[in-house]
Amino acid sequence: MAPICAILCGREPKLVDFMKTALAPKIEIVLVCSSTEAALSEIPERLKSDNDQQVSLILVGGLYPPEDVEKIKAAADAVRPVAFFVADRSKIPAGATGPPPPEIIKQRILGAVEAMQTSEGVWEPTVHKF
Repeated sequence: MAPICAILCGREPKLVDFMKTALAPKIEIVLVCSSTEAALSEIPERLKSDNDQQVSLILVGGLYPPEDVEKIKAAADAVRPVAFFVADRSKIPAGATGPPPPEIIKQRILGAVEAMQTSEGVWEPTVHKF
């Protein structure tokens, strides 16, 4: 089965590098955006130029505030609606000083992607949390 092509919005370079490797072969990261500004310009361009690697979903890390997620989703939807998987910030334990361990984030992403996949092998172009 071909990998799922995805865009990753992440602000922590070490986590981004980990996810690019750890999510493979199920998910292939075809673009990384490390800021809201980059996402607002690069995601629409990537969606316009989808060729043999059509993006099926966009993964957004927990350091993006909800208002930025809304802006990024609107920019993507203006080109082509796509499923958004966003870190569930409510899962961060009280007193935590940083993101969960990378392996936990990976498991949450893969679990959410699998759980939200329809019987046709696609995802609703809405916001899903992991």
